[in-house]
Amino acid sequence: MLTNADDVLARSNATAAARLAPLTEQAETCGRQITHQHLSIKRFFHAASDMLKQGRTCAQERDLERAYVLLLRFTIFFLERLPQHPDFKSPDMATERKRLKTECIKVLDEVGIIQAEVLGRYAAEAE
Repeated sequence: MLTNADDVLARSNATAAARLAPLTEQAETCGRQITHQHLSIKRFFHAASDMLKQGRTCAQERDLERAYVLLLRFTIFFLERLPQHPDFKSPDMATERKRLKTECIKVLDEVGIIQAEVLGRYAAEAE
C-alpha cells in the first residue's frame, strides 16, 4: 500500500520526467538528416566540435538544462546525422572522426549524470 509520502514522491518524479521531456525533444531537433551534403564534411565536424565545447562549458557553469540539450544534441548529431554525409568515412577525416567518437562515448556518460542531476532538481522543486 502506498503511503502519502510514496504518493508525493511518485508525483514529483512524474513531474520531473515531464519537465525533462521538452529538453530531450529540443536536443533531437538537430535535423533529421543532413540536407546540405554538398557542403564540406569539415564544416559538420567543426559544428559537432563546437556543440561539444559549448555543452561542456555549460556543464562547468552549472547550466545543466542547456548542457543536457547541447551534449545530447552532439551525440545525436555525431551518431545519427553525420554518418549520412557521403564523405563521413573519407580517409582525410579519420583522425577527427576517431577523436569525436571517443568524445561521444564520454559524453554519453556525462549526459546520464546531467540527466540524473536535472531530474533530481526537478523532483525536489516539485515536492
